[in-house]
Amino acid sequence: MGACKRTTGVQDSDFSETPVTAAPAPSAADGDSLAYYYERTACFGQCPIFKLSIYASGYAIYEGKNYVNNIGTYHSFIDAAALLKINEAANSIGYFGLQSVYDDPNKLDVPSKITIIRQGDQKISVTNRVKGPKSLEVLYSAFDDVIATATWKPKS
Repeated sequence: MGACKRTTGVQDSDFSETPVTAAPAPSAADGDSLAYYYERTACFGQCPIFKLSIYASGYAIYEGKNYVNNIGTYHSFIDAAALLKINEAANSIGYFGLQSVYDDPNKLDVPSKITIIRQGDQKISVTNRVKGPKSLEVLYSAFDDVIATATWKPKS
């Protein structure tokens, strides 16, 4: 179960209980499109299950589902420096040249890591369940850092 670590390093103290009332969630009508997406899916064990959506404005939504420290929906604004680290990680591993799916249907009980990145006119989705390049860990680490360092507020 080495692939099923409990969390991405996020602690309860990283998530504020103070509700945020400013800045409603963006929508396509507002012209704020999804720029980054990171998801970890379920397994039969204790794999962390969550989704992270980051919009072009930096507005982010974190949805903790299971085996993470914080269950529920939270939001935050991600600063430009953190977004730059994600872009640099993606560029350093040749993200836009990767396959869209890495899988082996003969392997059971393996969680997926799903990422989507949009840079200008480029947009790619990569689902890594089995046999993905080890270099993807660089990108996952950049996303995990965003989750761990953002100031998250419960979303009402």
